[in-house]
Amino acid sequence: MRGIALSPEPIVRLENYFKDSFDNAVATARTCYSSRVVTSEDVHKDEKSRERRDEIAKSIYKAGHHTTIQHSTFQFILDKVSRQFIWSFLHSHPFYNCLAGDTKIIHFHANDKEPWTIAELYARFHDPKKRVYIEKMHIRSVNEQGNLVPNKIKAVISTGKQLVYKVKTALGYEIRATQRHRFMRQDKSWARLGELSVGDKLLVNGVRLYKDPEWLTDLYHGEGLSQKQMAVLGSTTPWTIRKWIRRFGLQKALGIWSRGVSPASRGHTKETYAPLMRMSESAKARGHRPPQNGRGDANSNWKGGRAKNPRDRARLWYVAESCEVCGVTKADRRIERHHINKDIYNNSRENIIVLCSLCHKAAESPNRTIMRVTVDRIVSIQSDCETDTFDLVMQEPYHNFVADGFVVHNSEQVSQRYVHVASENFTVPPIESQKALELYVSTIRLQMDAYEKLIRILEPTIRAQYAKLFPNRDPELKKWKSALQKRGQEVARYVLPVATHAHLYHTVSGLTLHRYHKLSEQFDTPTEQKIVIGKMIEAVNAVDPLFFRNIEDPMPLEKTPEYGFFTAHSLTHDVKSREDFIKEFDRGLEGLTSKLIDYKVNGQRSMAQSVRAVLGLPESGLSEGEAIELVLNPSRNPYFSEALNITTLGKLTRTMVHPHFTFQKRISHTADSQDQRHRMTPASRPILHRHFVAAKPDYITPALIKTSAQASDFYADAMKTIWRNMTALLNEGVQEEYVMYLLPNAFPIRFMESGDLLNHHHKWTKRLCYTAQEEIWNMCRDEVVQVSRLFPEIGKYMLPPCGLRNLSGTRPICPEGERFCGVPAWKLPVNHFERVI
Repeated sequence: MRGIALSPEPIVRLENYFKDSFDNAVATARTCYSSRVVTSEDVHKDEKSRERRDEIAKSIYKAGHHTTIQHSTFQFILDKVSRQFIWSFLHSHPFYNCLAGDTKIIHFHANDKEPWTIAELYARFHDPKKRVYIEKMHIRSVNEQGNLVPNKIKAVISTGKQLVYKVKTALGYEIRATQRHRFMRQDKSWARLGELSVGDKLLVNGVRLYKDPEWLTDLYHGEGLSQKQMAVLGSTTPWTIRKWIRRFGLQKALGIWSRGVSPASRGHTKETYAPLMRMSESAKARGHRPPQNGRGDANSNWKGGRAKNPRDRARLWYVAESCEVCGVTKADRRIERHHINKDIYNNSRENIIVLCSLCHKAAESPNRTIMRVTVDRIVSIQSDCETDTFDLVMQEPYHNFVADGFVVHNSEQVSQRYVHVASENFTVPPIESQKALELYVSTIRLQMDAYEKLIRILEPTIRAQYAKLFPNRDPELKKWKSALQKRGQEVARYVLPVATHAHLYHTVSGLTLHRYHKLSEQFDTPTEQKIVIGKMIEAVNAVDPLFFRNIEDPMPLEKTPEYGFFTAHSLTHDVKSREDFIKEFDRGLEGLTSKLIDYKVNGQRSMAQSVRAVLGLPESGLSEGEAIELVLNPSRNPYFSEALNITTLGKLTRTMVHPHFTFQKRISHTADSQDQRHRMTPASRPILHRHFVAAKPDYITPALIKTSAQASDFYADAMKTIWRNMTALLNEGVQEEYVMYLLPNAFPIRFMESGDLLNHHHKWTKRLCYTAQEEIWNMCRDEVVQVSRLFPEIGKYMLPPCGLRNLSGTRPICPEGERFCGVPAWKLPVNHFERVI
């Protein structure tokens, strides 16, 4: 299959791996039947040991004792793979970036405390006695408005010994990271270190909130707050707010603040009012002569024409019009000179950098407690050394943190939901006909153009819906404007093709790699998947040639049960049975996104009985309702208020595995890619081409598009064109697999999903939040309403996060902060939930 060329071909690189994987597998097998622990060194220390090793490896593989192989893990970097590949094969496996172990991570509230290194965080996180302190600490993340906010660590991960590069900036920041680590650029987009170069601008620790002119303008002029109110928000004094308003020239017109307000001094004279009396006496003592505060020799502090202070020399020697980092001119902000090594007597050009006042503050104290990021410029990137590397996984919704002053990304998969998608980033299959290839590429262009246009069309509708939720917010303010734009991007991506590129880290066990290879020829396996699997095997063979020495050949396509069925019934290329299935499936949903089709009829009763069994109580000692409440009521069960999902370990919460539910679902390709993050509610996903009918457009329409006639018409026309072009490609003889790369994200996935209450509870209570993806939110709402009708004692505790926090007495009720959805969902029954955006 490696001879078949996709353009560009998927990139697979083995980033980290388990040392001596083959020897380790044999050592684990021998340890099971040994009186001591057998190490990898023991199995290859001499010729006799190696012979025995090979015999054992062969026998355990043939006997099916494959668990010994899963101890070894391999971490791959996958790039230039399509969203279709992500859906069909990888789904949502975590991936990790890497920072050097001496990278400093600062506590959010730390002022003068020495920050911990990421290596120290790793050691404490994996120490059972110290882990609780790491889970409770707050470090710095950046929100959508560019403000630094406190955030918690979900995990600290070791990513092995790797080559790192040292990055230096104009403001004096330094960090060591791998080329794969992502940094936040000036426009808040992300770029890997390998994509950056000298001169590029990044976001770093910046200035205190009240020193940011954008923040001052938004609150003082946009929201009309008083200087006293702003001082509370900025954790400072009204006098400081007033000082910085004046410095940036943001004063309001004379008299605005005093309209309708009686002056405090009205009716007072110097004879009756002490402050005026004191001022009068002071003026008399000066002989009514005002102080001399002119320029040059007209100033009472004039010392002559010489600059005695070293800082004054720097100011005179290095005249500049603009900041060397952010580019702002002296017309907008004061320009200053910064001594890089802090020696004010060293005025050499190498030690002086010309900065604006904000950049100067950031350069003077990179690690001070601050509330706003600022711009910095890369001055050097140099290869450093191989060292132990680590990474953090942060709590939602801010998947980033500040490391050595840089804003860097944590471990999460690339998403299209809130990220603007660029053109050119899509897979082109090996289409031989030039005419067909041109049609394929032009269809991709059409989808990209439709994405951009749909964002613009939806803007008025989004503004109107947003105004209903937040009537007091000005949509022209930058922070709210960004929120509106993201909602448009989230919906517009439904027209994008599944050929759009993604990149990620993929970590698997050795056993999973063997299984990948065994089923690489199975029915409905895409060419792209076969290429990636082949490259994974090659990469492992390069570092451990023995690991796959006993690997079995892939199962031939002809032997797979799916292939046998379709060929026997001549259904490989039929269309009618596909159409009949789609009609029958959709009719069975009865208008729901997800329909409950099977469940354990005694689920609530069996759960209550299992609670009594855990506690050793008879039915007379604990009723069914009390048992259910003891487990599910968050005011009585603190497990549900923990950020770390620990319910699978609790004795009482494990009783939730007994109720079981099966649902029939229809959601879009893009929603299903997110739904598969909940891997503990497994599903039987389809052979995708059996749900594809080229002659008939089949797609999901988001609620937001339905509310706009213009958007609905444009969306429908775009879908018709896409399906028409796919039909034309099939008529040109292009393989169905290649044509399906043009399927839009809106294409429906129809499937069955089952799971126990324990894992459904985690999914439902997270995805019922109004900020969740619309279709998954609809799906969870449908499921909770149906379950509540059958088991009301269980259903009354299936609530969004704010509902659970309200029951438990946790404040604030909404955990989302500025991302509050605008709906007091904790006051509403789930069957009354409705939303457009």
